[in-house]
Amino acid sequence: MSTKRGGGAVSLCELMKKKSSRKNSSDEASTPAETISRSHSQQGSEGEVEHAVKAIATVQSELNSLEVSQTQALTEILKKYKELKKPVYSRRQEAIKQVPEFWFKVLLAHPAIGEHISDPDQGALRHLTAVEVVDVTEERLDGAREEESEGGQEQGGGRILPDYRVNFYFSPNVYFENSVLWKEFRFRNDEATVSASEVLWKDTQESKGLQETLVPHLLAQDPVPENVQPSFFSIFHAEDRDLEMGDVLKEEVWRDPVGIYLSADFEEEGEEGEEGEEGEEGEEDGRTGRG
Repeated sequence: MSTKRGGGAVSLCELMKKKSSRKNSSDEASTPAETISRSHSQQGSEGEVEHAVKAIATVQSELNSLEVSQTQALTEILKKYKELKKPVYSRRQEAIKQVPEFWFKVLLAHPAIGEHISDPDQGALRHLTAVEVVDVTEERLDGAREEESEGGQEQGGGRILPDYRVNFYFSPNVYFENSVLWKEFRFRNDEATVSASEVLWKDTQESKGLQETLVPHLLAQDPVPENVQPSFFSIFHAEDRDLEMGDVLKEEVWRDPVGIYLSADFEEEGEEGEEGEEGEEGEEDGRTGRG
């Protein structure tokens, strides 16, 4: 099919091509206007986003202030209950004194600590009369407040990890001169600093026997080979940074020692011998009665 225009024949196919070409030209002509419109729309959207971000920042600032207030409030609560607990801990220790070798047996019974106690360690740990965990966080906070005062910087919020010291009290013994051995854990900016007292060893056979076990353990690489005996007293070495041991002592041994003590099955010395003697006496009585 064709149509006649200007003396020439034009096919229907050519007419459709021309119509399509005019439509495309029209679309191309409208593209800049649409682009400008979209640009204005994006600018408006960016302004809204900027406003929303400022609002979020304002709310976050309020949350940060609340975090600081929360930390300060929790610190005051912890200080209050620390004072309330002191006389209770004292009463507990007075009762513990009535149980022979209580703290030694608690350490030996704890699965994470007992495996670190060698046979030579046991002789020294039988002289352990008390274990005490002391919160020394306040010392750090006092130092931080001094720095804040001098530097004019505000103390940031966030969770405060408590600094603490574990004290081990000993009765006079043949192993070392110290009446107190301690291990201290301090935390600052998510980093831990661990320190310990120096053991003042005596020049005795018993002391040398314990040290002979301790030295190979200290020289051994991590993990310690199976043929090297463990030693509880390695925690007082300057290079020891076992945070897990400190956490166990603070959160489990110090918090509930009687629970650990009651969970263990201790054999009293002399029980077997006494039972044997009673059995022999019974047999003799029986023989006497039959005679």
